[in-house]
Formats: sequence, structure tokens, C-alpha cells
Amino acid sequence: MKKLYLVFCFASLVLLNACQEGNGKSKEKEPTKSTSIAPSNGSLPIACVNLDTLKLYHKLYEELETRIKSEQRKAERQLSSKEQQYRKEVDNFKRRVQGGLVSDKEIQEKGLAFQKKEQELMMQQRALSQGLAATEQELIQEWFDTISTYMEEYNKDKGYQVVLPYQAGTFLYMNNALDITEEVLEGLNEKYDADEKAGSSEEKKESK
Repeated sequence: MKKLYLVFCFASLVLLNACQEGNGKSKEKEPTKSTSIAPSNGSLPIACVNLDTLKLYHKLYEELETRIKSEQRKAERQLSSKEQQYRKEVDNFKRRVQGGLVSDKEIQEKGLAFQKKEQELMMQQRALSQGLAATEQELIQEWFDTISTYMEEYNKDKGYQVVLPYQAGTFLYMNNALDITEEVLEGLNEKYDADEKAGSSEEKKESK
């Protein structure tokens, strides 16, 4: 995700730089014809959307974040249960050892068994972490795809050539007139509400 929006930002900077260089060229040379679409006032049709704001207030992101946290809690409960069971087994065996109820051979065998269980727990922890990371990446991609799809519809009557996602610290300076975050956020949440309402209606029909 970060790589994607950085590529967008880099592309925009290259585009702006190219335009500045083009304005500074000598008028003696005949300018090449451009096939790009730009407003008659000569400004570039560029807009920006603040991803930090969308993450805070977009209802879909809130839903996806809740799902991610739910998966995290579920994984933590599973691992915690197995760890508690393992510790209980170790403590019980220690008490038997302290009471002189265990032979040296059994201590050696049980020690190897405990080491194996520790390794299994570590492997399960890594697998759960990797699974959570993959799930989070899928949900974030779902969110970004939803925004991209909405922006295609949104831009049909806007005429922007580029809409850049940005976060705090992305730009040294940005004209606030380029920021369309509030308008985009409102549209995204309206679409979310409409989709939720449609989904609820379909569930009611199926339940009948």
C-alpha cells in the first residue's frame, strides 16, 4: 500500500516538474502538441485525498478494522489457551520432580518432549502472525479497491487526470484547493450506507 501511493506521489512530482521545465523553455522553439486534457486556464487537473482522514472516518475502513481486530483476538485466544495448557503441564511435572516421584530417565524424556512442544508453539505463533498479516493485507487491499472503484465513478464529471492519495508529511506544500477529501469521504460513506441497506433488504427477502 505504501509503495503504491509513493509511486503515485513520485509520478505527480515528475509531472509537475516536466510542466515547469516546459514553461521555462525558449519560445523560439515550436512547442510540441500535447494529447493530454487540461483546463483552459493552464492548470493541471490534479486533486488529492487524505488517506489518514479516510482511515479515521470511512465507515468501510472502520468495519474492516473491526474484522482485523476480531481475527487478532481469536488468534490470541487460541495461542493463549495452548500456552496455558503447556505451562500447567510443566508446573505439574516440576512438582513431581521436587517430590522425588520421577526417575532420571523420565526427566530426560519429558525434557525432550517439552522442548518439542515449545518449538511447536513457536511455529504456531509464527503461522498465526503470518496469517493475520495476510488477512490484514487482503482487507486493506479490499478497502483501497473500493476507493479506486468509487473514484472512477466520482471523476466522470470532474475531469481530473490524477487524484493523489497522501498522508501527513507526504508533501512539503500543497494548495488546499486541491484537497477533495471531505467530498470524497461523504460520497464513500453514502455508498457504504446504500450498500448496507441493499444488503439488509436482500437478507430479509432470503429469510422469508
